Amino acid sequence: MSSPFSSDRFRVVPLASLDALVGSLKRDLKGRLGPDYAPCLPDVLIRRALDDAEELARTTDFPHLFLPLIAEEKLDRVSRAVCSGAPEPTPRGLSRAA
Repeated sequence: MSSPFSSDRFRVVPLASLDALVGSLKRDLKGRLGPDYAPCLPDVLIRRALDDAEELARTTDFPHLFLPLIAEEKLDRVSRAVCSGAPEPTPRGLSRAA
């Protein structure tokens, strides 16, 4: 009887396959976070913050896990620096953590 965690149930995938996942995640983040920051940040700054977040996330072993929080932090910092009267950031990602 095989264990549900036996190695024959998992397949090895190349790390390059994460590129598509991270790219898709970045597009989703732009769609989800972009409207929150669009009133005071031009699209070029939003894209740049997301690009910087992706670059930093790729230095980790799990870029797809860290990208959302890094992107949110980058956008918060840019908006506080650029936007007058920008609200204090509201914790989103870790506020739902158990």
